[in-house]
Amino acid sequence: MAKKKQFVTAAAAFAVAASAVAPAITADAATQTVRLSSDYVRSGNLDATLDKEYKGSEIHWYKSSVDMNKLGVFQTAKGFVKGKGIKVEKSVRVLNFAQDIQPSEEIVLEQGVPASGLRIQPVLFADGNLYNKPVSVSGFETDKVGEFEGRFTYANKAYGSVTKTVKYKVVATKVELTEVKSEVMDDVLSVTADVKNLKDGEKVELVIYAGRDMNAALPAVEAEVKDGKLTVKSGKLPAGNHSFILRSGEVKTEVMNFVVEAPMVKEVKAINATQLEVAFNKAIDKSTVISSGNVINANFKVNGVALSGTNAAELSADGKTLTITRGTGTWEGTYMFSTLKDAIKTVQGKEVAEYNHVVSYEDTVAPTLVGTKQVNSSTVNLQFSEPLKTKGTVIAKLADGKDISSYVTSSVVGSNIELGLSNVNVPANQTIYITVVGATDFSDNLLAVNPTTASVVKGNKDGVAPTVASVTPVNAKKFEIKFSEEVQNLAVGDIKVNGVALTAPATLTQDETDKTKYVVSLATAASGLTTISIDALAFTDLSGEDNAAYSKIVNFVADEVAPTLTSTVVKTDANGKEFLHFVFSEDVVKLPTGNVSMNASEVNNFVTTPATLVFAAGDLTAVSGKSNEFTLALDKLKKSGSVDLVQGASYTVDLPGALVEDTAGNDNVAKASAFGFKRGTDVNSSKPELDKSIDSAEGGNLVKDNGILVVSNNTLKVKFSGDIDGASATNVANYQVNGATVKSATLNASNEVTLTLEANSNQYTGVRSVKVAGVKTKAGVVMNDYVTTEYLNENVKPVVTKVALTSVTQDEASTVGVDESATTVALSFSEAVTVGAGTDFELFIAGEKVSGAVITTALASGSSDKVVVTIAGKAVSASDINKGAELRAASTIDIQDAVGNITATDKAVITL
Repeated sequence: MAKKKQFVTAAAAFAVAASAVAPAITADAATQTVRLSSDYVRSGNLDATLDKEYKGSEIHWYKSSVDMNKLGVFQTAKGFVKGKGIKVEKSVRVLNFAQDIQPSEEIVLEQGVPASGLRIQPVLFADGNLYNKPVSVSGFETDKVGEFEGRFTYANKAYGSVTKTVKYKVVATKVELTEVKSEVMDDVLSVTADVKNLKDGEKVELVIYAGRDMNAALPAVEAEVKDGKLTVKSGKLPAGNHSFILRSGEVKTEVMNFVVEAPMVKEVKAINATQLEVAFNKAIDKSTVISSGNVINANFKVNGVALSGTNAAELSADGKTLTITRGTGTWEGTYMFSTLKDAIKTVQGKEVAEYNHVVSYEDTVAPTLVGTKQVNSSTVNLQFSEPLKTKGTVIAKLADGKDISSYVTSSVVGSNIELGLSNVNVPANQTIYITVVGATDFSDNLLAVNPTTASVVKGNKDGVAPTVASVTPVNAKKFEIKFSEEVQNLAVGDIKVNGVALTAPATLTQDETDKTKYVVSLATAASGLTTISIDALAFTDLSGEDNAAYSKIVNFVADEVAPTLTSTVVKTDANGKEFLHFVFSEDVVKLPTGNVSMNASEVNNFVTTPATLVFAAGDLTAVSGKSNEFTLALDKLKKSGSVDLVQGASYTVDLPGALVEDTAGNDNVAKASAFGFKRGTDVNSSKPELDKSIDSAEGGNLVKDNGILVVSNNTLKVKFSGDIDGASATNVANYQVNGATVKSATLNASNEVTLTLEANSNQYTGVRSVKVAGVKTKAGVVMNDYVTTEYLNENVKPVVTKVALTSVTQDEASTVGVDESATTVALSFSEAVTVGAGTDFELFIAGEKVSGAVITTALASGSSDKVVVTIAGKAVSASDINKGAELRAASTIDIQDAVGNITATDKAVITL
């Protein structure tokens, strides 16, 4: 529209110019004035509009005679013809034009990021308005940080052109951290993120706030950033609720929370009739759950009775799943499964929280064939989904139908039926069809597919017999046997020392990494030239090739070197307690049984004094899995007279002789100033525990002696021993009742915490899991998580769902549409209820209690969820009802459901 208007105006001007045949000339007494034809000033270029000459002579114009900001009207431009004494005038009209480029804000660019967003800029026009116009850009560089100048140019044929030099800043680009993800595994926090704009010399750090205390940051850990991806791991972290951020200079991510779980049993479940899985959240020290012979130890109980060593046990490779296989009986039924307090430890030596939980299992799943395994050339296992009780009937046939069952042996080995194909009448390299009929699991479930069939093949032996490659003494009680290949069926009794077969407590252990190597531990030390032998046919290789007899004389060199103490170091365990670790030069055993005395010197506050340090030999404890390392709790090490060591003092100690001896019977030698250490501070490591005597008198369905006292459907109590931090003891987040909501926790002076459940939050009656965790002492030591079960009644209150006025006084009956002569009300409840002897309701009319009314309640005949309310002593009329007649719950109301939940009194206002 603007262009069209401009065109029309220009055309009119052209018509005016064309009508003037010659410039107008006006003469006065002194000078001559020439009026030139009028024109428009376009693009702000006045010079282009004004004539340059008049009749061959140059014109000089007075620029001030035209106001360039005065638009839309004709103005008179004035000048003169040089040297002619002639004045000139020209009527001109200034059209709108661009005057300046005025960026609306400071221009700030990021280093290394190409300049963008500058192509549209506000341009000031002669009419006083700013218009956003496209401009050309030059001189904007971002390779360096600082203040610089660049240029904008606006150019348009209609509106002219203008160039503006402007200042701009280049600032360092901020790092961007996005897609932050975290995972906790084995007490280590791993964090990943996407990173942008990280420049040389800049780094990203992981900062962890222990206990979510933003004033207690752990030392920062620098992250690795590669190709825009960040990865970082923390060190081992203590159990608890923590937070973290990623930061790079002033750039920080939002605070993110995470939890490091204390060691605990996560789940216990029967996976079939004879196998139970115990899942832990941390890798477990095998020695604390499995005894020698790979059987379960006494740290587990069922219904309060320790499991016996007749139950096989296996720990998974990651140390987190323990499988317990029943030696006799099954895992079917309902029972309390428990672990002993502080008995089970992780591989880091941390205690696993005590666990009590009801397990219920009924095996209705039939076993299935899941595969076959070629053990060796003449042994094949049929693998089933669970252990088998009976193998049923095993039939073997060749492809042509020939029955060779009598030549094939079969036996149940756990979840397998092991087939022996070694008989010469069983052909090699031919398909053999094995059919199993009637096999059962330990719950007498028959095979899911009965009969079931699989095909197997007898292989040829590889033709190479296994041999003993070497026998190497390690010390007087230990030697290694290296075989030419992996072998099977080798037992400790197959090995003879000087012609005598080994027996327990001698052991034979296959190396975990080199399956061709075994370690033999002797019960008594060997010395000098000793014959090690293995009879023929004692073992086979994996193809079934038998060994030949082997015998070799090896020299157990007399060990006359006494063991020495190689290092001592003070370590602090997970509970903040200090231990002195002794490491010896070889395998040793502890000798003393009474008290051990050591001469020492004590340096305290720069004063040195002699001292005698004493500890009970029983407090010197072998480190699990180590044969040359012992620990001693420093609070067990005393000065003479049972005086505690001085915290902060340094001690230099003489090692007594005969403290340990090696496998050859060499005692260590006494050594003066053998080691030194500094006594630090033990944290009070006594953890809060539940006082289980609080519920010792419980009976019925309730669980006894588990530390949870059921007071009512809405109230539980727990009691703690020790010095309890009130804030943690009253934190409802530290108490979890499966299927219900803990509303409040209150603590009294006797360390009893009363837990109030949210009304109507527990909807079912039965056994529930209860967890208590996070409660700590005033010194800050947090309890081990405690999980148990308890039988709870539901706490959903019955409520009135329907009100029916069934009768009023006879004279008012026609008014309200009923025809009885007594005032009765029928109430329907949300569930079956019982009615006691107490007064349940009071009558109110127009908000005032009716003192003369006698109200009784009774169950309706033939119905358990309906109650009839009878009002006597006061005839309720229609006018009373119109005024507002109500039945309100009395303080003695005792209408309740089957488990004692009193009807919801806050909802028992019944309008008649």
